[in-house]
Amino acid sequence: FSLLPEEFEKEGRSVDWFFSDVICYPEKLYDWLLVWINSGICKNFICTIKLKSEPRQDTIKKFSSIPNSKVVHLFHNKNELTYFNLGHTQEK
Repeated sequence: FSLLPEEFEKEGRSVDWFFSDVICYPEKLYDWLLVWINSGICKNFICTIKLKSEPRQDTIKKFSSIPNSKVVHLFHNKNELTYFNLGHTQEK
């Protein structure tokens, strides 16, 4: 969680893809993801949302409510959901 968009912004660089398979609580991933989305320097996001048990509906709704987002449960990911946000552009 130490990698922040400011590091790329101060060098004038952008990021095309943001992938995350970090083991953490969904709330922590959500907060980190919003920092990146709100920075506007990255277009595409794919993250795994790690769960300890059955997914809570409020967790799914939280991630799904981000514009251009989709949350799916892939067949082989028993306790994980996959978050997609493709082609996201946000005005700075």
